[in-house]
Amino acid sequence: MQNEQNEKNEQNKNKTQNKKCLSITTILMLIWIIILFIGILLSVIFRTPIQTLGFYHAIVLSYSFVASLYLWQFLGFPTLPRDNRIAIKQRMISVFFVCIFGTLYVFFVVPTTTLELWMLGIRIEYLFQSIGVAVGLSMCLFLGSLVQIFLDFRYQESLSSLIPQSQNDKICLFRNLIYAPLAEEYVFRSLCSAVMIANNISPWIVIVSTSILFGMAHSHHILEHGRLISIIIMFTYTSIFGFYSAVIFFCTGHLFAVILAHGFCNLMGLPDFDALFTHQYRIVLWICYIIGVIAFSLFLAFGALDPIHYDSLLFLNSSL
Repeated sequence: MQNEQNEKNEQNKNKTQNKKCLSITTILMLIWIIILFIGILLSVIFRTPIQTLGFYHAIVLSYSFVASLYLWQFLGFPTLPRDNRIAIKQRMISVFFVCIFGTLYVFFVVPTTTLELWMLGIRIEYLFQSIGVAVGLSMCLFLGSLVQIFLDFRYQESLSSLIPQSQNDKICLFRNLIYAPLAEEYVFRSLCSAVMIANNISPWIVIVSTSILFGMAHSHHILEHGRLISIIIMFTYTSIFGFYSAVIFFCTGHLFAVILAHGFCNLMGLPDFDALFTHQYRIVLWICYIIGVIAFSLFLAFGALDPIHYDSLLFLNSSL
């Protein structure tokens, strides 16, 4: 009897959570339809570059990305943990269509005479140099983490962790290292930047704005676990990473470079700062982190991200 009562209570709890999630996703979808309609309407009315319009289009694109993650709940599918294999597949499908929709939206709201591929970070020139500097700078920042792996003799464990042990592991790894970097950088760096540049917004304002949008987009997790402090922390470090990624994107003019840097950072995860105080070789780790930061700073000081080296039109073609 007690077990039956517990099962009923659990079922009622799940039903309540599903109803709450459905109401939230319904609101999200209604808001998305409204802002999308307004964005299209404004583009029809105003066919000349307007800075405010560029910001609005970037908001539409970023909101579309987030809303797509909850599309399946809106359609009546059960709410699943984000690392559930089915949930990952659902979100990958919806994000894929958002990338297609976002591309069509950009080509609609930006006059074809204005939009060029370099605005999207799509070009061939200086590709390998851009990849090298993007991944190299990221490795400098993670030098302490890389050294810690070898100091702990965990490199075999770390390499084995890259070999998926189950279907769920495989799809999680694919999402984290390939799909998420590709989709997020394409929407938040490529598409959002393009609509803002086309509306005469200066590069540094675009960099800061897309960084904030990137951070806000990751704050949607408050709908899943509701811990405000976790959301603040997530917003902060994702915005910082968004800024780092946007700077590389604008300085090199290459989308593929930031996709690879994003994938590497996802692979490494957050540094184990506890090890700086508890690890057997914490002095070594301190030195490596310091060397990494110094190397990163020196590379920047000697022009590793100078747009002139990569002929980046994202910077050089702007007079703002």
